[in-house]
Amino acid sequence: PNAKDNMQFHMMNMWLGAGILTFQHGVGSPDNGHAWLTQRKIAANIFSKANFQNNMGEVFTQKAQRMCELLEGRAENGEKVDIQKLFFQFTMDSIMRIFFGEDVDTMGGTTCTYGDAYDKAHREMLAYMRPNIAILYMLQYLPWPLGGFDGLAWQINKVLNPHYHEFRRACRVLDVESDSLVAKCRADPRISERRDLLALFIQS
Repeated sequence: PNAKDNMQFHMMNMWLGAGILTFQHGVGSPDNGHAWLTQRKIAANIFSKANFQNNMGEVFTQKAQRMCELLEGRAENGEKVDIQKLFFQFTMDSIMRIFFGEDVDTMGGTTCTYGDAYDKAHREMLAYMRPNIAILYMLQYLPWPLGGFDGLAWQINKVLNPHYHEFRRACRVLDVESDSLVAKCRADPRISERRDLLALFIQS
C-alpha cells in the first residue's frame, strides 16, 4: 500500500512524513524500494550497539533518575501520582534527547511543543479513523469523482469532521517544529560532537 491509494498510509504520511516508516519497499514499489533501502542502511549504521550503550542507555538512566526524584518528592508530600502519565512523559523526555538532542523536562511540568503536537496528532488521527474507516472504504467504491481514494465524498467527510481538522492542525505544528529542529542542528558548529540521532543522520 502507499499514500496515494491507501487511507492508513495517507494518514500516516501526513503524520510522520516521508521516511523509513512510510516509504514503500519490496515488489510493486515505484522506485523498487531504493528510497527505503537507503534510509534503512543509514539507520542500520546509526542504531549500533555502541550508540545504545554510550548515548541511549545514558539518557534513559538520567531520565529515570529524574523520575525517581519526582516520585520521592511527591511521596514525602503524600501526593497522588498519575503513573501512566509520568511514564509517557519519561518516554517523551528521553526521545527528545535521543532523537533531537533537546533537553526537555515534561516530567517536571515544562511544556514540549513537539511532544504535545505529536501526541495530539496521534490521538486525533485515531479519533477520526476508528468510527469512519468502514464508511470511507465503502466510499472508495463509488464512481469517480464522488468516490475513489480522496474523492468528493471523502473530501466532504474531512471538511465536516472536527477530529480531522485537529489532526491537520497538529501535523502543521509538527512540520514547523521539525524544520526548526533540523535547521538548528545543521547550524550547530559542534554538530560533529553530538550523539543524537538527528545529528548522526545529517552527517551520514
